[in-house]
Amino acid sequence: MDQLSLYNQTLQLSPPWFTSKFDLIADQKPVLVTASCNEGTCFSCPKCSELCEQYDTRKRRWRHLDTCEYKTLIEAETPRAIYPHHGCSTLQAPWALEQVGNTKVFESAVLK
Repeated sequence: MDQLSLYNQTLQLSPPWFTSKFDLIADQKPVLVTASCNEGTCFSCPKCSELCEQYDTRKRRWRHLDTCEYKTLIEAETPRAIYPHHGCSTLQAPWALEQVGNTKVFESAVLK
């Protein structure tokens, strides 16, 4: 199993999300895992479920569990869509809670 497949599984990614890049910098800097979303994907409005195409993206980072003692960050261009009745909305990343800078599994581990 390669690194991209490993992070697809650990982050429980499913289409349209996938791991697109893995950077390990040998001098003790963080591991940076980049997650991407397929372009042209339609997203459901969180309020009314109406489908709408991606408008633009916002780059975000989340702290994840360490990888072999290296601090690990997940980075993604999170899609935004403009819904006719409810305006602009940012898609929720499947590995994170809303408005939290950590992944779900990191939050869970820290709270134990």
